[in-house]
Amino acid sequence: MENSESKKEIITMVGKSYAEIGFKFYFKEPRVDICPTSCRYYNPCMMNLEKEVIYEIIGDLNISHNCPSDYHDEPMELVKVVPMELKVLIETKQAYLGAVMTYEPLECENIDCPYKIYCSPLIGIESQTKIKILEIVQKIKDTSCNDRNLSLVIVEKA
Repeated sequence: MENSESKKEIITMVGKSYAEIGFKFYFKEPRVDICPTSCRYYNPCMMNLEKEVIYEIIGDLNISHNCPSDYHDEPMELVKVVPMELKVLIETKQAYLGAVMTYEPLECENIDCPYKIYCSPLIGIESQTKIKILEIVQKIKDTSCNDRNLSLVIVEKA
C-alpha cells in the first residue's frame, strides 16, 4: 500500500497549535462565509484541499502568517499534508482490486461490533460516492455480520 511519501503532498495552512507532524483533521468544505475569497491566503488555506477528506500533516514548513480576516485566533502555519487512507466494509463479491464502484454504507444493528466504524463511516465518505478499491485489507469472518461475507478495503474517492 502507498505510504505518505508516495501520496500527493499538498501545501495548506492550519493553526500554529495544530501544526504537528501526525496531526489529522477533517476538511468539510471551504468557508466563504468566514473567509472572503479576496483574502491573499484563501487559496492555500481553503482551496488546496478537497472537501470531505481527512488529512494528515507530514511536514511543517515553519512559515507563519496572521489571518488578515482575524478569523483565526493564532498565526496560521504552512504545512504539508496528505489525504488519509479510508477503510470501508463492502461485500466480498464487490471487492476487486482496482475496481471503481458506487459506495453504499452497510446497515449495522450491532453496536458492539469492532467493525461498525467501517460499515458506515461518519466522515470521509458519503452514500453514492464513486470509490476505487486500492487494497483488500482482510476478509471479515465475524458471525455477528449475519454471514454477509464482507471485506475490509482501503479506497480512494474516484
